[in-house]
Amino acid sequence: MTDKLRVLISALRERRDIWFPLGLWVLMTAAAAITGPFRTYDCLAPLPRTFYWGFVVAVSIVVSIAHLRCVNKYSGAARIMSWAPFAFGFAAFLQALNTAVFDSWSGWPDYFWLVGVVFAISMLTEFAAALLKPESKSQPVPQQDPFATLMERLPLEKRGRLIRIEAQDHYLSIVTSAGESLILMRLSDAEALLAGAEGLRVHRSHWVMQSEVQQHIRRKRRDFLVMSDGAVVPVSRGSRDKAVAAGLILGRSAA
Repeated sequence: MTDKLRVLISALRERRDIWFPLGLWVLMTAAAAITGPFRTYDCLAPLPRTFYWGFVVAVSIVVSIAHLRCVNKYSGAARIMSWAPFAFGFAAFLQALNTAVFDSWSGWPDYFWLVGVVFAISMLTEFAAALLKPESKSQPVPQQDPFATLMERLPLEKRGRLIRIEAQDHYLSIVTSAGESLILMRLSDAEALLAGAEGLRVHRSHWVMQSEVQQHIRRKRRDFLVMSDGAVVPVSRGSRDKAVAAGLILGRSAA
């Protein structure tokens, strides 16, 4: 998967987060405007009824999403009980709106009727959220193979057993058993990606797979590793101790 494709997928997910509430608003507004629930069909003409329900549905979606995000850390009875103050608060908003819109709307009986309606709809919202909730975090999450992630950046014909990585300006030379390929990436990022692999950064420009090291040689008081592809990779003084600990070079002190 290329970087451009990852950016595109991320953008599509962000758009989905925007378009889903918008689509829900359109569908609920249209349904309420056509059917006219709660006496709005008799009390309001089609256009005012559409504006009324468009406003009510928009506010309800916004405050419901905000409430769900606030109670996301809760579960069980505490989560359900959190909808009670929400129902009283949102019913107070609807009571004020209906009192201003409808001449016959007023009094405590209408308010408590709204509380019951809002709480019932809130329970439906909670039920829908539970159905859409992802799998429990307690379940083991499969770990992505770091080699597979790196190989996705290579041409198909260059994918193989990873041998070594060499930094070349802003690019990395990825050497595998199938050949060599250049990718636009920093060595530090590749090193982080391969943190779970049995590899080692032996130089500021070189990372090697430990299993691909064939021989350690020493020239002019400097250490080198001969790799399975025949390349001779230098070991910096700062990385020598790590190479010794990994068993890649002899443990004698640097001369």
